Amino acid sequence: MGILPVKFRVLQIIFQQQETSVENIYCMLKREYPRDACINEKGIGECLISLKTAGLIEVSDAAIAADGKLLSVYRITSQGIGKMKYIG
Repeated sequence: MGILPVKFRVLQIIFQQQETSVENIYCMLKREYPRDACINEKGIGECLISLKTAGLIEVSDAAIAADGKLLSVYRITSQGIGKMKYIG
């Protein structure tokens, strides 16, 4: 199997992890896509917004870090689980 497009891989990571943070997704993608310029905090954030807007993921928890940064944890929705048969 070839490498999945980043957006599909993000959905797959959230599905496999059940719940996961942006930081965890970033660490995994950085290893898997070392030369992809969109693998940064902004690019992953845009991908997550797109998946959330499509109803495939949702925020399961959020907190404010000591530095004032929003820390969100994501989980896959039932609609997202239904799409996993097309991703693998």
